[in-house]
Amino acid sequence: MLPLIPHIWPLVFCAIPPHRKREEIQRSYRAFNINDDEFCKNAGISVTGEPLKVTARVLSPPQIFYANGQVNVAEGKWRLPKFAKFISTSSCQKWVAVLVDYQFPRPFEFEKLRAFCNDFLEECRIRGMSFAGPQDIVKISPDDAALDKLFNDAYKVGIEFILLAHPDGETILHDHIKTFERKYMVVTQCVRTSTIDKVIGKQSKLTLENFIAKTNVKLGGLNYDVFLKDYEIDRKTLFIGIGMNHPGGGKLQQEGANESSVSILGYSANDSHDPGAFIGNFFVQPPFQDENLSILDDLMDEVLGRFKRNRGCAPSRVVVYRSGCSEGQFQRVLLYEVPIILHFVKKYNSAAPVTFIVPSVLHNVRLFKKDIDPSKRSPEQNIPPGTVVDTTIVHSKFLEFYLNSHTAIQGTAKTPRYTVVFTSETHATLDIFERWTNALCYSYQIVASPVSVPAPVYVANCYAERGRQIANNFGLTKLTAAQKENGLAFSAEDKPEEGKQEIVKKSYSYNFTHRPTLRDRRINA
Repeated sequence: MLPLIPHIWPLVFCAIPPHRKREEIQRSYRAFNINDDEFCKNAGISVTGEPLKVTARVLSPPQIFYANGQVNVAEGKWRLPKFAKFISTSSCQKWVAVLVDYQFPRPFEFEKLRAFCNDFLEECRIRGMSFAGPQDIVKISPDDAALDKLFNDAYKVGIEFILLAHPDGETILHDHIKTFERKYMVVTQCVRTSTIDKVIGKQSKLTLENFIAKTNVKLGGLNYDVFLKDYEIDRKTLFIGIGMNHPGGGKLQQEGANESSVSILGYSANDSHDPGAFIGNFFVQPPFQDENLSILDDLMDEVLGRFKRNRGCAPSRVVVYRSGCSEGQFQRVLLYEVPIILHFVKKYNSAAPVTFIVPSVLHNVRLFKKDIDPSKRSPEQNIPPGTVVDTTIVHSKFLEFYLNSHTAIQGTAKTPRYTVVFTSETHATLDIFERWTNALCYSYQIVASPVSVPAPVYVANCYAERGRQIANNFGLTKLTAAQKENGLAFSAEDKPEEGKQEIVKKSYSYNFTHRPTLRDRRINA
């Protein structure tokens, strides 16, 4: 049995509201007394006594459309209408619900899972999804042998989807479930038992709405469309997001840690049939070498090839959002990564302009309203969604802007910075990049509000995390001789890639490239 580790929730009182954060910064400035320091004086360094005042604009939100109408976006959020239908609905005719039966800290009532399935099916019907009743609702013990048997049996009978319920304190089994998902190519979705209690107790309609939104995306659907009224995004534009996940401390020194001692490059792109759907994959990298991506050529070839097959044309322009890159790495990006991207884009459309943008939250800039009412809640104290600053505090050599697209529910908003490291655009302006970036933050599809970074980046980071889960549990993906004899010989190890470098071959043994059931859907929604 896998251990049940109590989940440690973040402490709410660690979140510092804007009025208090601004006071703390001012106190720190006075405590350092920089302007009276002899070394700073001799070096000609001085600091102004008051924060810089900058000019900001608030961008209008994009329009959000469901299949049966537009919704109103106000203050960076919207409400899903009671009978709103998803734009593109998924279907599932064979699925099972499973309770991972931990007996402590207390047994979970099995009938609650049944009741949750009823609410789940009703919400699916309201949103236009075609979902049959579950083939079965069962319990399994919380161990790898039981999980392996569950997935093996499900694969053999053509199960398309497994809904797994587990306790809130479970922190290990989830990674194992996602590793078995890749091995057997059966889409999964986990739900905490506390969420089930909340849904069947009718405590939160929003919880079930978000859960179903995730289900639809996992199974290949699209929940809503995003449109910019006056700054329309060409439907043939290819947006690519890239994110990195590095091995944890000490991994490189651990004996026998070869499988997990790699960096993971996650990526996503709108390269499917629908321009608004961001689907991704991941590759492995030698550890901590994200400033020189050795597998970028394979990534670009895969994404551009998928775009051409799914859309029947080459992209009209390409915009790459590359996270995990510091300012000190910009020149290496221009030297190594941009030329590879330009080379592959040119193969598909020599006239397509390319833009390379680096989003980052690894900075110390904080943007505050001029006047803050300390009696208000944090969302009212923070700068509003859509706030953009592109003067005074930006880079002297590159086009750059700060864009706060999201609502900071707690604490002080950490506004992402976007640096346009390269662009061959002749028509798009910085204002258009700002508005496109803001619109992409509304394209996450799971919650009725924008996220802090554009959807392609957010999804890419999720795929990098999924790659880490699989790398850390790679031993679970190995097929036994008996499984191969019984028709499970679909492992990437059985698909040699002639002429590919070793790191790419290793990636194919981890990722979804040879798992079309998973590669063509955003399974990690």
